[in-house]
Amino acid sequence: MLCFKTPKLSDKPAIDAILHAEESQGCGFSFGNLYLWRKKYDMSFCIEDGFLFISSSLGLSRAFACPVGEGDLAAALEKICAYAKVNGMHPVFYAITEKQRAAMEQSFPNRFSFCDERDYYDYIYLTENLANLSGKKYHSKRNHITQFENNHTWFFEKINSDNLQDAKTILELWKAEKLSNPAEEEGSELLAEIGVAEDSIEQFFDLGYEGGILYADNQPAAYAMGEALSHEVFCTHIEKAAPDFRDAYALINRETAKSLLGKYTYINREDDAGDEGLRKAKLSYHPDILLTKYAASDDSCG
Repeated sequence: MLCFKTPKLSDKPAIDAILHAEESQGCGFSFGNLYLWRKKYDMSFCIEDGFLFISSSLGLSRAFACPVGEGDLAAALEKICAYAKVNGMHPVFYAITEKQRAAMEQSFPNRFSFCDERDYYDYIYLTENLANLSGKKYHSKRNHITQFENNHTWFFEKINSDNLQDAKTILELWKAEKLSNPAEEEGSELLAEIGVAEDSIEQFFDLGYEGGILYADNQPAAYAMGEALSHEVFCTHIEKAAPDFRDAYALINRETAKSLLGKYTYINREDDAGDEGLRKAKLSYHPDILLTKYAASDDSCG
């Protein structure tokens, strides 16, 4: 029987070894997301017979990722079904990629019902495109950057032990503005996002994160950070700008991409969660891959 537990930093090497071997492009398959969102979504995991099993809260029930690893996927899926039955659940799967859907259907034809989830498609870009912004399609992005450069003197640094606290300064300014709305309550998505951003800074090096800070007029203006999903895909988990430098996002995006050139072929900038403004912004950078995601239910189990 599967035995799920809450992830700890000490679990990172074992989890990373399986996830990186999978060569997944999806942002959900990273130790950072599993660990940092463990409180909000009750994230838990189990490693058994070479497979990584991930579970999270789904209202009052549980949801599962497609098992990741080497071996018999059908047997791994049956383990989830057995776990669900013992615990009185009907198995629901989330963040299923096209590759995983094909593998699940091959293992058990006609067993699963799949539902397209457009709100959770990942936006993946060639690093060189975000770094160079070449061609007509990026004309407006270059204009935004030129306007910023005309109004400010700036420089960019990769995050290190000497400047990490400058990222915290930016986050505190961003946080103060966001929490000026009295409608925000404990347990909200915003408060969870803030907690994750704070933990990301505090545990930046333990998490193996990479990132950069943009300075404008000798002040910390914006930062970005994330982690490797595989040897060729980097995922930007967090990107924030101080309220006085809201126009810094295009520049921090470009400079972060430049800092990753030659190391990662692609940058995953995660999903838009159904936010129309965010969707428009992410599409405006012309993703090279729009990674399809599905939810799935096991119609024969439970």
